[in-house]
Amino acid sequence: MKAALTGICRIDTAGMKTAVSSLHSHFKDLRFVHELEQLVIAGVCKLLDDSGISYPIGNDDICLYIGIDDAIEEIKSEYFRAVLDQGLIGASPLLFPFTSPNALTARASIVFDIRGESIVFPLKDLYGNVIKYSVESICQGFSEMAITGAILLKDGLHDPSAKYRMDLYFLENERTALKRDARIYRYIDVSNHEGI
Repeated sequence: MKAALTGICRIDTAGMKTAVSSLHSHFKDLRFVHELEQLVIAGVCKLLDDSGISYPIGNDDICLYIGIDDAIEEIKSEYFRAVLDQGLIGASPLLFPFTSPNALTARASIVFDIRGESIVFPLKDLYGNVIKYSVESICQGFSEMAITGAILLKDGLHDPSAKYRMDLYFLENERTALKRDARIYRYIDVSNHEGI
């Protein structure tokens, strides 16, 4: 069995404002605590739109498999800097949950009502293992569809407003993609998962 790549979204914080402004009216009133949270919601929204998947999802057919590198450390640093500078007054109860990488995908799960498995992978290099896990999960029949990819910290030297980047892919069972007449960018099997 092969996995079909039916959606692609590459977005960074510089392009996020445009993406957020074009979000479905359902998301217009969302309040965001951190720009990474906003990036995740904008990215998942754009990916679902590109894939032709309507939302809210409302079932467990779609899983979230996201890798995150040191971008999460930025949130932790921001939180602990405020605590060191202001003591207990600086301990933001709104920001604290986002010191855990799982909070970002949990937020996407809630906003889009995604009820499938949700796993966050720590990244130290490229995110090939996240893609491999997603492809294997679909090819072996453990999941029907998956949102997969990574949240990455950019160097920000060329464009300080593009501090974070998110690369997302929508993968699904070949049968499901054909049944719903989805646009298929390409097929991926377990042996050729890299280089999406």
